[in-house]
Amino acid sequence: MLDDETRDVFVSYARKDKKIVSAYLQQLEEHGISYWIDEKDIAVGDSITFSIPRAMKNCRVVLPFVTKNFMARKWPLRELELAIHEHIEDDAVLTPVVFQGVDLTAAELSWIRTRKFFDRSPPNEVAKEVVRLCGRRFGMSLTHHFPASYVGPVWMAIIPKGCAVGSNHKIRLKWGPWKNTVLFNPGSCSAHYFCFSKGYDGMSFPLFVESSQEAIYSFGTGQPSSCHLDINRGWLFSISGLLGNKDIKKMVWMFLRGVKN
Repeated sequence: MLDDETRDVFVSYARKDKKIVSAYLQQLEEHGISYWIDEKDIAVGDSITFSIPRAMKNCRVVLPFVTKNFMARKWPLRELELAIHEHIEDDAVLTPVVFQGVDLTAAELSWIRTRKFFDRSPPNEVAKEVVRLCGRRFGMSLTHHFPASYVGPVWMAIIPKGCAVGSNHKIRLKWGPWKNTVLFNPGSCSAHYFCFSKGYDGMSFPLFVESSQEAIYSFGTGQPSSCHLDINRGWLFSISGLLGNKDIKKMVWMFLRGVKN
């Protein structure tokens, strides 16, 4: 069953290229890169149509392996189209690996000529670049669970490390079917509090946090003595957060009422 865990890489490929792609996957694993791939992460009975977009949104880098087989198959091209859309809408990292024999003048690849891509790059080189991409765009990531039975105000405190003081921080939050992006520029190394609310979900949706800068994070319930920023109104509802999870479908309306109050 596909879960909501954030991965480093979404792998898009044609099944006929499985042997070629496996060498790249091995290098990703050796470099400590987590990845999502359909044959392992889509269980029997899961909807492919729903699972793939949902997984892509939970990955930091989309890595299509563009070969002749890839270009000849329907599903890889659909994934590529979705990845292009996500790159435009969510500023995602889209970095294809293009193999020999692929016609770059094809209409489906018109976008590729205007950006950097891996041109028949070996597995080790691709893995190293993916590590760099993840490090450049996401300084750190973590997950927190608030108590399942708790309802009320919650907070997240951020203490920037010395080198990050005065630098722009971009924090991406994903909490069940909701997501938020917080931008701020800390002027000191003191704690900066972000306050929001938790409704009743009965299971405590995991709060996924991704930050462009390294910092020390802490979380708590109740109202902190100092609230630098109220982010209750910054949450956007994402239908992809609901797909494929019956428990979320049952409890989402209670959750929505609590978070949006």
